[in-house]
Amino acid sequence: MKPVERSPLPLACAAMRAHRLPIVLVVAVLGGCTSRELYHAGQQWQRQECQRLMDLEERKRCHASTARSYEDYKAEAEAARK
Repeated sequence: MKPVERSPLPLACAAMRAHRLPIVLVVAVLGGCTSRELYHAGQQWQRQECQRLMDLEERKRCHASTARSYEDYKAEAEAARK
C-alpha cells in the first residue's frame, strides 16, 4: 500500500496564523501608524488571544497583562534604555 501524500496547505495555513501579528505590524509601519497606535494594536491582538484561553483564571491573568497603559509602557521602556 502506498502512503497517503498530505497537502502542505494545512502547514502553510498554520504558518500564516503564526505570522499574522508581524505582518500586521509591517503593514501598520508602512502605513504611517504612530508607535501609540502600534502599541494599542498589539494590545488588542493580545486581548483576542486571551479570549481563546479556555481556563477562566488563565484568561483573567492574560487580560490583566494587557491593562498597562501606553504611557506606563513608554516610561518603562525609557527607564530600561538608561
